[in-house]
Amino acid sequence: MKKQVRLIALLIVVAAMSACKTNQVTQKSARKPESDKDLIKTTLVTKDVAKAKTIEADIYMGITEVSQKEFETLMGFNPSEFRGENLPVENVTWFDAAMFCNKLSEKEGLEVYYQFNEVQKTDNTITLASVSENKQTKGYRLPSKEEWCYAAAGGSLSQDNKYSGSNNAGEVAWYKDNSEGETQPVGTKKANETGLYDMSGNVYEWTNSGTGNKVIMGGSWAEKEYNVETKSDNYDKPENHSKYTGFRVVRYAEIIAPDASAPEGIEFKKYRNYREVIKEINLPLAGNGFSLLVFNNYNNCSGDLDEQIENFKVNYVDKQMGGNFFLPLDEKCFKTTVGDKEVYRFELFRKRDSQIERFGYIVPYEGGAVWVFMNFGNSPKIEDRLAAKTTIDKVLDYVVETMKF
Repeated sequence: MKKQVRLIALLIVVAAMSACKTNQVTQKSARKPESDKDLIKTTLVTKDVAKAKTIEADIYMGITEVSQKEFETLMGFNPSEFRGENLPVENVTWFDAAMFCNKLSEKEGLEVYYQFNEVQKTDNTITLASVSENKQTKGYRLPSKEEWCYAAAGGSLSQDNKYSGSNNAGEVAWYKDNSEGETQPVGTKKANETGLYDMSGNVYEWTNSGTGNKVIMGGSWAEKEYNVETKSDNYDKPENHSKYTGFRVVRYAEIIAPDASAPEGIEFKKYRNYREVIKEINLPLAGNGFSLLVFNNYNNCSGDLDEQIENFKVNYVDKQMGGNFFLPLDEKCFKTTVGDKEVYRFELFRKRDSQIERFGYIVPYEGGAVWVFMNFGNSPKIEDRLAAKTTIDKVLDYVVETMKF
């Protein structure tokens, strides 16, 4: 693979290439594989209207690079040079990656994004095809370079790290200095601010950008540290395939319908993926860049309120944010009652400037919980923040009363 490295090299890590490892299957610790029903686990990456550099719409993105198990389940073959079901699939062409996206869409009942014609294969690998895109669909696809870079940098939660999730490459990336000359199981390094793994290192990732050669991002297991920074890019021909390149999937958050029963002045938009239902509320507060989110059963926790609180502390405050974004929880976080419903109220403050970043409630119900919370963004106006708290209380009353999920 010929790499045309630009000024700052991609986000991933590559390890010194070693021979004779192609057919070795090494059992290594990895994240728990997804069930066949939920083949690809995704996370919501939200557009930040307060930032100049952002994405055009909210997206769902695969939290890891597509694994060999996931690829073989849908495609029926495994082209990878390094073998292991939890290793990232590699040695795939851009066409193979796009075809996987279509098959995943079909599996989840979504209209496919890519239209294939005049397909040519060598063995199972697609080496040439005429491909068009249906950009009106919500089916799975490869991310654009802009979406990839925004998500890799941490999205709306970005801390402007050098690598994806850290200023220390070794914390987040498999690359030349630590990969032992081969790919490593997906999701075993620290996640970035948005909950995405391996955006730096392990394998390069195909994107949807490029009219001839396609942009690949993230670096690989064979790269030096400077080639896994988040702002770098490379290119490859779509028919090429190598042990350095894999991919992850993305799709637009799907707008189902507005909810006419929402409180006056608040517009509900329902979003759906195969694991969860999310409602995003657009505030009637012009220009402040706030977003108000309602999550249904975050992280699939199904316990009572105490278990939900523990899930919140461990998986959201400590784990997902890497323990380095929010200040520790304090007396501003406590149980309270709304109507006859016991809920958990929380306020989260940023470590870097001690400013409030999140304010909201966890509302338990049988089998899960609803989160109603405000992302304050970067608004400095105290009057906007107070108005936002009034709005969130209004929405909380609505959620507790109706539980329309």
